Amino acid sequence: MENKINSIAYELFRHWTKKASFDYTELDFTIIDERTLVTDVEEALESALNSLIETKKAEKRALLGYDYGFVLGFMQGKINTHWGFEYITKRSKEFKNFMINKAMLEYLKYDTVTAIKLRAIYERMYRDTLNLESLDYELPKELIEDYGIAQLHDNDFSGEENNPVIILLINQMSEQLFHLLKIKMKNYLPKLDNFFSCDYVKKLIYNKEHEKK
Repeated sequence: MENKINSIAYELFRHWTKKASFDYTELDFTIIDERTLVTDVEEALESALNSLIETKKAEKRALLGYDYGFVLGFMQGKINTHWGFEYITKRSKEFKNFMINKAMLEYLKYDTVTAIKLRAIYERMYRDTLNLESLDYELPKELIEDYGIAQLHDNDFSGEENNPVIILLINQMSEQLFHLLKIKMKNYLPKLDNFFSCDYVKKLIYNKEHEKK
């Protein structure tokens, strides 16, 4: 099975990059470690099998060919979306902006003195800009729950969790990542039924079902 998945993963990526290159002629899709492609396909297949078995729509699974179509369709979407994000979206200006914010946040995470100084500078500049006696320096802590990116807010800033500069960076990163993950990627994968036979998938489903029991 391992050798089969290896060859399929490499072949799928070759097809994917060939199609993607027509729309992104400026990009070079030469990657450093091809083993990650195998992991991507293995994880997509595992997720597809688990999702199929956990589905409560038993009447649909009784339909001829439903299980096979479900697994391949699930994998098609997951692999194409993942590779699109990894090899196209991550090279966009928007993702670079996200990484700049992340770099600044990481720096402030380990240099609390600078974080405190930035907060003081921000508050002084804000105070000098407005001709008001009472000012609120804080920013709202907006949490974006989708896609499990709330972990951006879990960083330990040693008492600086209310620092408006840090809050702004975290909020911007959350919004940026949210929008990046919402980008619709064209389907550059070939049909998976040319790579995974019905008998092969049925065997995997059978093994997974009995593994669960």
